[in-house]
Amino acid sequence: MTAMKSTQMPKDNDLDFIKRLLNEDPVTIDLVKSTMDRYHKTDLPSVPVPSRRSKTRFVFSVASLAAVMLFTLPYLSPTMAASMKQVPVLSTLFQFTGDLGLRTADERGWYTSTASQDSHNGISLQVPVVMFDGTRLSLGIERMGQAESTSLPLQSQIKSIHLSIDGRDIQDFQPSQTDNSIDIYSFQGRDKNSSVLEFSNLRNQGGEPFPDHFRLSLEVILEGVDQPYALTVPVRLNVSDLKVYSPHLKHSYQNLTVDLEKVEVTPVTTSISLRLTVDPSDSRHIPLMGYDLFDESGHKLNFLTSHSWNPTDGLVQVTDARYEPLNGYSKTIVIKPYLYLYKDPANKEMIISEDGTPKIRYIPELEMRVALK
Repeated sequence: MTAMKSTQMPKDNDLDFIKRLLNEDPVTIDLVKSTMDRYHKTDLPSVPVPSRRSKTRFVFSVASLAAVMLFTLPYLSPTMAASMKQVPVLSTLFQFTGDLGLRTADERGWYTSTASQDSHNGISLQVPVVMFDGTRLSLGIERMGQAESTSLPLQSQIKSIHLSIDGRDIQDFQPSQTDNSIDIYSFQGRDKNSSVLEFSNLRNQGGEPFPDHFRLSLEVILEGVDQPYALTVPVRLNVSDLKVYSPHLKHSYQNLTVDLEKVEVTPVTTSISLRLTVDPSDSRHIPLMGYDLFDESGHKLNFLTSHSWNPTDGLVQVTDARYEPLNGYSKTIVIKPYLYLYKDPANKEMIISEDGTPKIRYIPELEMRVALK
C-alpha cells in the first residue's frame, strides 16, 4: 500500500483555539497535551478538528498495555431490563447525556446492564451499561469510593484505556498495514464521577467490523492509582434495525470533489461516509471541511463524532461522521459541506464568532440530497 501522508491542517492559531476549547470546558479531561501531541504527529490518520457543536468531544490515546484480565460477570436479561425500565429511578446514566440517541436507547431499553466492577486503593470503577447499535458502541463508566469526595472529575483522572474484543486488541480491527487507529471518545455523564466512553469500528475505511456478540475487556489506568482496573462487559447488538444506503453521489466545486459513499441509519445514530478529493494541480493540502446534516423538515441533526483518514497521497480524505438519530418520518436527508473561515489564509487564523465557535461557509455546489428508500 502507498505510504500514507497526513492531512496538512492549520497549526498555530487553530491549536490555540483547540486548547482553549479543551481547557474551558467544565468537564475538562487532563489530556490536552496528548491531544495536541497527536495533532502535531505526521503519521496519524486523523486530526481532531474544532467542532462548532461539540465542545465536550475529546479523544483518548489508546495505550498498549501488557495484558488484559478476562473474567465472566453477570448481566441482566433484555426482558428483566425492559421490566425494570418501568421504574423511573432505574434510568441509566445515558439519560443524563446530551445525546438524543443514547437517551432514546435508555427509554426503549436498547442496552445491556452489567455488574462489571474492580477496586484499588479504596476507589472502584464500574461499567453499569453498554449500548451497541452496529455503528457505535457506548458504555457508561462510574467511579465510587474515596474519589467521590475529590474535585477531580473522572475524565481528568483517566490516564489511558486499553480495549480488547474477545481477547483481541481493539487495534487488530483497524485497516491492515495502516496506522488508521480506532479512537475512544469521552463525554460527560451525570456528574463528575461518571462518563460515557464511545468508539466505532472502521469497517467503512477498510477495517474489520465488530461481531454482533462479544466480550469487551477494558484496562483503565487512573491517575494516583498504581494498579490498572480490569473490567469485562458482555456486548451484543442492541438495535437490529440498521438500514444502509449506498447513493454514491458525487459533487465537485473548484478543486474539491465530495463523494457520498454510504448512509447508515439506526434508531440511535445517523452515519455518513464520504470521500473528499483535492485536485493536485490546484492544491497541495486538504482544507478543513465539515458536514452538517439536515432532515427533510430542515432540522439540523446534532453532530456526535467523526473519524477522518488519508489513505493515499494526502489529497484524499475519507470521513465517517455520526449524528443524532433521524425522526421516524424523515425520508430524505440533506448534507451541507462547509469550510472554516480564516482572518488571514496565510497564517491560518480562524474567524471566531461571538459564541466562541469557528465561523463557516456552506458550499451550495457540494450540497447533497439523499432519498432514504
